[in-house]
Amino acid sequence: MTRVLTTIHLCVLGLWAGALLMAGGAAAVIFPTVKDLQAQVPALSTYTGEHWRLVGGRVANKIFLITDIAQLILAGTALLTLAMLGVCSAPASRAGRVAYVWIA
Repeated sequence: MTRVLTTIHLCVLGLWAGALLMAGGAAAVIFPTVKDLQAQVPALSTYTGEHWRLVGGRVANKIFLITDIAQLILAGTALLTLAMLGVCSAPASRAGRVAYVWIA
């Protein structure tokens, strides 16, 4: 049981790290691409700033939202599997359990 929980826990942590890295990578690609396209937003023609930042931010915002939702799910799963690992692999003696909980 401990091996299965450890495997699930490590997979969840890997997915979590991967989601963060991919969101950052997507933003690193989106903003320069939109800047090179020289995007203009007709609905915001009175805006004097750079429109490519607005367009890139709009696209990246959706990616960040999806990443936030994934992080919440993955963090909850990581905490759950960590707690289950603590229960399954806790020492048998009372003193050992207290020390294990205190360290964890």
